[in-house]
Amino acid sequence: MTDAWLSMAGAGSVGKPNGVPVDEWGIRMEKGSCNPVGADVARGGAANGPAAVYAIRKWDEWLRAYAPPGAAAMDFYQSLPALSSGNVAQQIFWYTAFTASMVAPKSSGNKTVDDSGNPLWRMGPSPKGPYWDEGMKLGYQDAGSWTLFKSTPVDRRKAAWLYAQFVVSKTVDLKTDPVGAPLDDRFAKAFEYSDCWIEDSRLVILNARDAQARGANIMPRTKVLSADRFDDHWKVTVEGGQVYHAKCLVNAGGPWVEDIIRGTIRQNTTEGVRLVRGSHIVTKRLFDHDKCYFFQGEDGRIIFAIPYETDFTLIGTTDADHDNADTRPQISDEERDYLINFVNGYVKQDITKEDVVWTYAGVRPLYDDGATSATAATRDYVLSLDETAAPVLNIFGGKITTYRKLSKHALAKLTDIFPKMSGDWTAGVPMPGGDFPVHGVQKLVTDLQTAYPFLDDRWALRMIRAYGTEARDVLGEAKTVGDLGTDFGATLTEAELRWMRDAEFATCAEDAVWRRTKLGLRLSAEQVSEIDAWFVDN
Repeated sequence: MTDAWLSMAGAGSVGKPNGVPVDEWGIRMEKGSCNPVGADVARGGAANGPAAVYAIRKWDEWLRAYAPPGAAAMDFYQSLPALSSGNVAQQIFWYTAFTASMVAPKSSGNKTVDDSGNPLWRMGPSPKGPYWDEGMKLGYQDAGSWTLFKSTPVDRRKAAWLYAQFVVSKTVDLKTDPVGAPLDDRFAKAFEYSDCWIEDSRLVILNARDAQARGANIMPRTKVLSADRFDDHWKVTVEGGQVYHAKCLVNAGGPWVEDIIRGTIRQNTTEGVRLVRGSHIVTKRLFDHDKCYFFQGEDGRIIFAIPYETDFTLIGTTDADHDNADTRPQISDEERDYLINFVNGYVKQDITKEDVVWTYAGVRPLYDDGATSATAATRDYVLSLDETAAPVLNIFGGKITTYRKLSKHALAKLTDIFPKMSGDWTAGVPMPGGDFPVHGVQKLVTDLQTAYPFLDDRWALRMIRAYGTEARDVLGEAKTVGDLGTDFGATLTEAELRWMRDAEFATCAEDAVWRRTKLGLRLSAEQVSEIDAWFVDN
């Protein structure tokens, strides 16, 4: 008997997606974990409880009353030929709807569909009944996790991933739910699912700091001038005249990867990247809730509108070809107006260019697969290992959402070159400051305010989001606000600047207020100048 069938009858506890302490199988789980403790009622489970008994009794009744002769004696695989014979009116279990013989056209001999390909059978009823309560799992449609096998062809894995986004989402009535209030009245329904967010500039710094703590030599703002290749090693010369020797090179130059191959390493290549600019606008806060939106446009693209830095909304992104990696990416008026008009197609209260408080743009180094447009260019990364002499691994493409997987694949390609390299380990190891439970943010905020009573709620939350458990290292032994040194505005103090300088490679105001934080949204030009002056003096 399947967990889906038992859950439809109410054998599990109320929960999203899995009931705790009783899961959808009717098995009692250890609190706070997925460890099974007991299945029967005497041990706290529900596998022989009223809902489970009801589910199995209904299944048995319907099987005996309505199934074809002999069906009760069949197992799952024996039932498939019977289904494809065309004399089945109902199905209780949905899986078999997707077997090849049942989706083939009638012209191929499939007797389960009509001339138009529509199924002749129908679904049987479910055991949802007197024991099911609102909030309980109802079959498979709200599964919490999916496993996609590597053996599945890539195109089918992608299709399954897309399908999973809707399966694990919930339907939202925009007429009654607060998330519908800012939207135009013609929108009635939406789908909601959960994701995680990260401040990408913080992630870059934390990776660098973590590598440094494990022995790496981090050299910000230091250009590689040349790399000379020999049979068994590389000779690398950097700005300042230092020379390094390496057994292998990894070219992770991003937008400059092709320039490094041709100009620095001095190699010929047929591979390259297509530079695509993605631009964003930031407006005053548009919504009175903390959820984000994905909007789909008539051109087939989607954009997002995300709550940003508490008081703002981030809107993006665009796809536009970018000619030169050395040209600073900046949003064009056309891109700005495109995003404004896109959002105005969904919201009740139109926004204008006067509502835009900040813009930024970045360049995506997409692998050049010959696509006709920037939007159509592949987002997959390509790893190219050249071992004709001292090895070099060139990385084309890649993005923040898959950066750790890319890194893992890159190191796997170097296993033969570095046979003593350790195995995978990053999945269970936190970044600096990240050594706390996923639901432990509020406790960290409360504890930080207890240790530093002068912190208000917003200041404390900002510190925890930026530094995690290292927030105390930033604030040090301070007993009052004055102990943190000069106040530069927007809760940015001299103590935090010292931390950025000493631990996070910051050397100027732009580093501090845009690359380490986004406090530039709240600081005046005069305050930013004072921060620049501090870095010069310190």
